[in-house]
Amino acid sequence: MVSRLEIFLGAMLLLALGLGLFNRTEITRAKAAQKTVQKSAELFDARSREVNATGVKNEFAAAHAVLIRKTWWMEDFRTHNADIRMLRARKAMRNDRLTRLDGNVTLVRTDGAVYRAETVIYDRRKKTLNSIGPFDGKKGENYVRGIDFFYEIVPKRTRAEQVFAHYLLKDAKESLR
Repeated sequence: MVSRLEIFLGAMLLLALGLGLFNRTEITRAKAAQKTVQKSAELFDARSREVNATGVKNEFAAAHAVLIRKTWWMEDFRTHNADIRMLRARKAMRNDRLTRLDGNVTLVRTDGAVYRAETVIYDRRKKTLNSIGPFDGKKGENYVRGIDFFYEIVPKRTRAEQVFAHYLLKDAKESLR
């Protein structure tokens, strides 16, 4: 006759095996998703090397691909004034929850459409992507929905980035005093 302890231990063993298999399935799925993202990034990268949206030959290569597991909304800093954009970026960067991607950031939507921004700030709490700089998307069209992953193109350092880096360094020095 089987005791209650043996039944309990057998149930725990089966539960542990089940959890292990489930975890392995999740890892396999995540790896497959990452491969899909990488393939799409490489495909776009191959196209973008020929000619970019402005008609200039593009020599940038994909630095890395990052999968965002859900679909985010995007909000634009609605101003053409570069100084105001930089001030807003500096203010945003003081908050630790924000991640900033510099340079030419390429955003790839779920439907395969591709858009570019000079700089993107990703807000982990609000789940939003904020852009600094122009998009290739058409004005008036709802082109900012449905972005499920993005990858950063190796950045070309602009005057605005130099100014930002200068003030970032200045702020860091002042905080050390």
